[in-house]
Amino acid sequence: KQQKFKDTAFPDRSFLPKEKVVNNKIFSQYGDIPATLTYFSRGCVFKCAYCVYNVPNFLQVKSEVLIEKEIDYFKTNYGVKGILIKDEIAIHPNKKISSKVLNCLKNADIVWRGQTISIATREQLKLAAESGCLELSVGIETVDDQVKRTIDKSWQTQKKIQEFMKNCKEFGIKIKI
Repeated sequence: KQQKFKDTAFPDRSFLPKEKVVNNKIFSQYGDIPATLTYFSRGCVFKCAYCVYNVPNFLQVKSEVLIEKEIDYFKTNYGVKGILIKDEIAIHPNKKISSKVLNCLKNADIVWRGQTISIATREQLKLAAESGCLELSVGIETVDDQVKRTIDKSWQTQKKIQEFMKNCKEFGIKIKI
């Protein structure tokens, strides 16, 4: 039986050289921060026509227990103080799910960066900043309404993009588009 990602334990990295697990380059623009990368979720709930992350069209998020254990593993074994979250959507559109993940990060007292979409709310971005978020990469792709319809991304409006950017700026989160 295939195990679902949400129940998958994090990999043991002890057989790897330390420099393959943690380095100070991931957050170099923010200082000398030992960091690594990981995934807390897989998939996407949207159906953007060009994207490969939405097959199948659901998102699996690890439990708070698994997220906390992985962060603790990194901190204890590698002195990690920063995490690059490689999830397709680091701030889940569902506020209940995003709050769980962001609170795990906040309690860990680390900094992080990741990629997300432009529909994170002001409240989600405030919690992201409080949880140590320094930077978000955001897939805007286009603001042209016809192109958005063609690529099945009509849910992303110019108004939402502008509001997202304004909120990120308010909370000191750097944006890469």
